[in-house]
Amino acid sequence: MQTSVNDSISEDIPKTVPDHIQARRDLVFLVLSSLFLGTLGMLNILGISRFVNILAWNDFAVTVAVGVLPYPLTFLCTDLISELYGRKQANQVVWVGLLLNVWVVFIVWLGGVLPGFEAIDPSTGELVRDAAGRLPVFFEICDRTFGTVTASMVFNKEKANA
Repeated sequence: MQTSVNDSISEDIPKTVPDHIQARRDLVFLVLSSLFLGTLGMLNILGISRFVNILAWNDFAVTVAVGVLPYPLTFLCTDLISELYGRKQANQVVWVGLLLNVWVVFIVWLGGVLPGFEAIDPSTGELVRDAAGRLPVFFEICDRTFGTVTASMVFNKEKANA
Protein backbone atom coordinates (compact mmCIF):
# COMPACT_ATOMS: atom_id res chain seq x y z
CA MET A 1 0.00 0.00 0.00
CA GLN A 2 1.22 3.49 -0.76
CA THR A 3 0.56 6.68 1.15
CA SER A 4 -0.37 9.93 -0.54
CA VAL A 5 1.51 13.00 0.65
CA ASN A 6 1.77 16.49 -0.70
CA ASP A 7 5.07 17.82 -1.94
CA SER A 8 6.02 21.10 -0.29
CA ILE A 9 6.89 22.65 -3.67
CA SER A 10 3.71 21.79 -5.56
CA GLU A 11 0.94 21.23 -3.07
CA ASP A 12 -1.80 20.65 -5.68
CA ILE A 13 -0.18 17.53 -7.16
CA PRO A 14 -0.52 14.53 -4.82
CA LYS A 15 2.39 12.13 -4.94
CA THR A 16 2.54 8.58 -3.72
CA VAL A 17 5.27 7.49 -1.37
CA PRO A 18 6.12 3.85 -0.63
CA ASP A 19 5.22 2.68 2.85
CA HIS A 20 8.83 2.16 3.96
CA ILE A 21 9.69 5.76 3.00
CA GLN A 22 6.61 7.06 4.84
CA ALA A 23 7.61 5.01 7.90
CA ARG A 24 11.06 6.66 7.82
CA ARG A 25 9.47 10.11 7.51
CA ASP A 26 7.24 9.35 10.50
CA LEU A 27 10.23 8.15 12.53
CA VAL A 28 12.26 11.27 11.69
CA PHE A 29 9.31 13.46 12.71
CA LEU A 30 8.95 11.55 15.97
CA VAL A 31 12.68 11.86 16.74
CA LEU A 32 12.80 15.60 15.94
CA SER A 33 9.64 16.28 17.95
CA SER A 34 10.93 14.26 20.88
CA LEU A 35 14.28 16.05 20.84
CA PHE A 36 12.51 19.41 20.78
CA LEU A 37 10.06 18.58 23.57
CA GLY A 38 12.58 16.72 25.73
CA THR A 39 15.14 19.49 25.45
CA LEU A 40 12.52 22.15 26.15
CA GLY A 41 11.30 20.38 29.28
CA MET A 42 14.80 19.57 30.48
CA LEU A 43 16.24 23.03 30.05
CA ASN A 44 13.33 24.67 31.83
CA ILE A 45 13.71 22.42 34.86
CA LEU A 46 17.44 21.79 35.06
CA GLY A 47 18.71 24.69 33.02
CA ILE A 48 19.13 27.10 35.89
CA SER A 49 20.30 24.60 38.47
CA ARG A 50 23.97 24.85 37.50
CA PHE A 51 26.24 27.41 35.89
CA VAL A 52 29.36 26.54 33.91
CA ASN A 53 32.35 28.47 32.60
CA ILE A 54 32.51 27.87 28.87
CA LEU A 55 35.46 30.17 28.32
CA ALA A 56 38.09 31.44 30.72
CA TRP A 57 40.98 33.66 29.68
CA ASN A 58 43.04 35.56 32.27
CA ASP A 59 40.48 37.55 34.28
CA PHE A 60 37.77 37.16 31.64
CA ALA A 61 35.23 34.32 31.95
CA VAL A 62 32.02 33.49 30.13
CA THR A 63 29.59 31.80 32.50
CA VAL A 64 26.23 30.47 31.34
CA ALA A 65 23.41 28.43 32.78
CA VAL A 66 23.64 24.81 31.71
CA GLY A 67 20.20 25.13 30.05
CA VAL A 68 21.63 27.50 27.46
CA LEU A 69 23.81 24.75 26.00
CA PRO A 70 21.05 22.54 24.50
CA TYR A 71 18.76 25.45 23.59
CA PRO A 72 20.03 25.78 19.98
CA LEU A 73 18.87 22.19 19.44
CA THR A 74 15.27 23.35 19.85
CA PHE A 75 15.72 25.82 16.99
CA LEU A 76 17.31 23.18 14.79
CA CYS A 77 14.48 20.72 15.45
CA THR A 78 11.67 23.17 14.71
CA ASP A 79 13.46 24.46 11.61
CA LEU A 80 13.98 20.92 10.30
CA ILE A 81 10.36 20.01 11.04
CA SER A 82 9.21 23.14 9.24
CA GLU A 83 11.40 22.42 6.20
CA LEU A 84 10.62 18.70 6.00
CA TYR A 85 6.98 18.57 7.12
CA GLY A 86 5.66 22.10 6.74
CA ARG A 87 4.90 25.05 8.92
CA LYS A 88 1.64 23.58 10.21
CA GLN A 89 3.37 20.55 11.76
CA ALA A 90 6.14 22.74 13.21
CA ASN A 91 3.52 24.99 14.80
CA GLN A 92 1.76 21.95 16.25
CA VAL A 93 5.00 20.78 17.86
CA VAL A 94 5.59 24.27 19.29
CA TRP A 95 2.06 24.35 20.73
CA VAL A 96 2.63 20.94 22.33
CA GLY A 97 5.82 22.44 23.77
CA LEU A 98 3.78 25.24 25.30
CA LEU A 99 1.42 22.70 26.86
CA LEU A 100 4.43 20.76 28.15
CA ASN A 101 5.69 23.95 29.80
CA VAL A 102 2.30 24.47 31.48
CA TRP A 103 2.51 20.88 32.75
CA VAL A 104 6.05 21.51 34.10
CA VAL A 105 4.90 24.66 35.88
CA PHE A 106 1.94 22.81 37.39
CA ILE A 107 4.09 19.94 38.70
CA VAL A 108 6.71 22.30 40.12
CA TRP A 109 3.97 24.43 41.72
CA LEU A 110 2.33 21.31 43.17
CA GLY A 111 5.68 20.19 44.59
CA GLY A 112 5.99 23.56 46.29
CA VAL A 113 2.55 23.65 47.91
CA LEU A 114 2.46 20.08 49.18
CA PRO A 115 3.95 19.60 52.65
CA GLY A 116 7.57 18.51 52.66
CA PHE A 117 10.35 17.88 55.13
CA GLU A 118 11.90 21.35 55.04
CA ALA A 119 12.39 23.13 58.35
CA ILE A 120 9.63 25.63 59.18
CA ASP A 121 10.15 28.58 61.51
CA PRO A 122 7.49 28.06 64.23
CA SER A 123 7.12 31.78 64.94
CA THR A 124 6.46 32.86 61.33
CA GLY A 125 5.40 29.65 59.58
CA GLU A 126 7.91 30.44 56.83
CA LEU A 127 10.60 28.14 55.47
CA VAL A 128 13.91 28.45 57.32
CA ARG A 129 16.59 30.13 55.22
CA ASP A 130 20.28 29.22 55.34
CA ALA A 131 23.06 31.50 56.59
CA ALA A 132 23.19 33.26 53.20
CA GLY A 133 19.44 33.97 53.33
CA ARG A 134 18.53 31.41 50.65
CA LEU A 135 15.52 29.14 50.60
CA PRO A 136 16.02 25.37 50.30
CA VAL A 137 17.33 24.42 46.84
CA PHE A 138 13.97 23.14 45.54
CA PHE A 139 12.31 26.49 46.17
CA GLU A 140 15.19 28.41 44.60
CA ILE A 141 14.88 26.21 41.49
CA CYS A 142 11.10 26.63 41.63
CA ASP A 143 11.37 30.41 41.43
CA ARG A 144 13.75 30.27 38.51
CA THR A 145 11.77 27.56 36.73
CA PHE A 146 8.66 29.74 36.72
CA GLY A 147 10.67 32.56 35.15
CA THR A 148 12.37 30.45 32.50
CA VAL A 149 9.20 28.58 31.58
CA THR A 150 7.29 31.84 31.23
CA ALA A 151 10.01 33.30 29.01
CA SER A 152 10.15 30.10 26.97
CA MET A 153 6.38 30.05 26.51
CA VAL A 154 6.31 33.65 25.32
CA PHE A 155 9.19 33.00 22.93
CA ASN A 156 7.69 29.77 21.56
CA LYS A 157 4.28 31.41 21.09
CA GLU A 158 5.95 34.21 19.14
CA LYS A 159 7.84 31.63 17.06
CA ALA A 160 4.58 29.76 16.34
CA ASN A 161 2.95 32.98 15.16
CA ALA A 162 5.92 34.01 12.97
